Amino acid sequence: MFSPMWGNRLGWLISAILVLAMAGVIVTTCIVTSRRTEPTEFSRDPANLAAIQLPIDPHTLIPEPARDQDAGDLYWQAVFDYRAHPEDYDRQSVGFTLQTATELVGVKVATDAADHRRAGIFTHRVDAAVGYGATPALNALQQIGALLARIGTEYADKHQYADAKRYLRAEFLLGLRLYDERMTRQQLSTAMGMMAQAATILSQIAVYQDDKPQAIRLTDYVKAQRVYGAERIEPIARVITSVDPSVHPKHVGDVFVIAKQSAERIWRVEATLKLGMYKYNTNTAGDRRAAIREVRQLMTDPDPAVAAAARAARELTLESYRTLGSK
Repeated sequence: MFSPMWGNRLGWLISAILVLAMAGVIVTTCIVTSRRTEPTEFSRDPANLAAIQLPIDPHTLIPEPARDQDAGDLYWQAVFDYRAHPEDYDRQSVGFTLQTATELVGVKVATDAADHRRAGIFTHRVDAAVGYGATPALNALQQIGALLARIGTEYADKHQYADAKRYLRAEFLLGLRLYDERMTRQQLSTAMGMMAQAATILSQIAVYQDDKPQAIRLTDYVKAQRVYGAERIEPIARVITSVDPSVHPKHVGDVFVIAKQSAERIWRVEATLKLGMYKYNTNTAGDRRAAIREVRQLMTDPDPAVAAAARAARELTLESYRTLGSK
């Protein structure tokens, strides 16, 4: 039988061991959670940090516009008219008439804008393109682009090919301008959608007009764009924007690298916006603290689109974050 003194000593020893074990667990947990997530091989691959470059230059498919002027203000006239009279545009989706559609102000000015060589649409209105949630101006241009395609198709069905090509060229050039100044994934997606749609219909017209070389050029472009999008754009977009639990935690470190080092503006912008979300949902406390620091530094980035993304990221509140869903 143990003596009372030995019993007390044994109890104190067991207690000390338990305290030390608990302290070890706490220290280990603190060390683990304070670490930052390491980048993977994904961001070590130079191809994933390269600028987007379509395999066939879309500038080579459409003749250069005649007027050496900037059409940015014209596109904004289209945006303002769409936002002032959305019902006039929406009505065309259920009761399309060629005459009414071609008389819409947004359609007219977007068609006129195709005669200008340059167009800074969001260059001087960066905050209208970069941020969390909806971008009404881009949505307006997307709807106007869809109308231009519908008008072009209707004229093609009537074998009025000159008129058809005028409106389809306007859609293609609107997409090309959005592509040239691309700032966000949504802007890129809209741009490539417009260019592919217009090029597809224009290639069919080229077949009807027995212009086989142009038909081949346009068809090849659409195919090349589709393949490039699937192989080079979507994988990067998935790493940055996915909320899939099998993707998101693994690539937190890659997002930090992309935000600072990518040669492509879109991915730097999207990665910076993702860092703003890391304030509320990421792997470790170390990642959260690092995200806050990186966002603060990126607010002075020389690229105005990246700086705008950093401002939006810094201002993102928990309440706003909860309403985002998947980005």
